[in-house]
Amino acid sequence: MEALEDIINANSCAGLKFRIDMVPTTKPVLKAFPVLTLYPEFKEKLPVKLELDLVLRYIMIFYQERSPLHSVDDYTRRKIYAALFAGFPKKDGRFSEDYKDIISGKNKTVNRMAIRFCRMQRSTDFTKLMIYENAMYSDMALMDDPETDPASKKTLMLNIESQTKIVSDLTANLLAGDQSQFVIEDLMDEIELGTLDIKPEDVAKKFRETKDPAEWGVYYGKHYRFSLYAKMKAEDE
Repeated sequence: MEALEDIINANSCAGLKFRIDMVPTTKPVLKAFPVLTLYPEFKEKLPVKLELDLVLRYIMIFYQERSPLHSVDDYTRRKIYAALFAGFPKKDGRFSEDYKDIISGKNKTVNRMAIRFCRMQRSTDFTKLMIYENAMYSDMALMDDPETDPASKKTLMLNIESQTKIVSDLTANLLAGDQSQFVIEDLMDEIELGTLDIKPEDVAKKFRETKDPAEWGVYYGKHYRFSLYAKMKAEDE
């Protein structure tokens, strides 16, 4: 592996919107970037063994647009570099289990922070992802409908193949190439929560206004894919 300072330095970070590389470790990240305090995710309580500043430094160097870490092809190596930059504590040369869970994507609270940070920068991608995800699974539901004729099913299959590729590309771009299945699943759950309570006619209007869908969500119909919604329905019944 290249030395950390060869990858993350003043020159390579010059294009960052949030110059996390210039924030002293003694200064709280939320004070350096108070805009983060506008979002509830960054106010969530972390497990006692995790330090918020280290978590935020990790998120902001890994997931930020134009991060110098994007030059590292392997996303796992990028996460290691991000952890080293953030100052994740080590014992016997290894990161502690609590911080390893962040790297692997197993900490849901940190995942929500990371997803919010991604949405702050790429809200249009998030909106598109909501729309294509719902369209894809609505088409899948029609494929299973015995009343759908064979010709329509052939068209639906082509649509689904195209939508699957678009969803994959949007997800990769939104999450800055993070391939952790845990992070992706948490993103999909957030998308589902955003699709439960607004009428179809609101979608185009909100999308034209380029508003982040965090505050509005989209209701598209009766078909839902995610386990989260199924669990909510089961509890209601």
